[in-house]
Amino acid sequence: MTLTAPDPFIPFWHKSVFDDADTTTEFELQGLSSAEYLEVISSEPAQSVLLAIKYGLKSWKNYQDANGSPVKFSRRHLENVNNLPPQVADELAGKIIEASMVDEEEIKNS
Repeated sequence: MTLTAPDPFIPFWHKSVFDDADTTTEFELQGLSSAEYLEVISSEPAQSVLLAIKYGLKSWKNYQDANGSPVKFSRRHLENVNNLPPQVADELAGKIIEASMVDEEEIKNS
């Protein structure tokens, strides 16, 4: 059996399960490298969310504040985290971590 390394560096778009607006907000996410993954999972829970978003949130589109104004994506990850509701930050961190791992299907097909 040959194990194929995951390619966490392929970005993908994700729609939050908390998005119920007419205009869909999408988040561009990317999986973590092995070193980033180990740093994330060895951290305290709140810190792991911050690190996952730091490494894996690449951009967003159609994201608006309460007044309907566009929220600009920042290259400073803490500004981005501060613009996210806590449940969305947690959801995105989970998707980023999930994208970093080889899944059962990939293991079976190798």
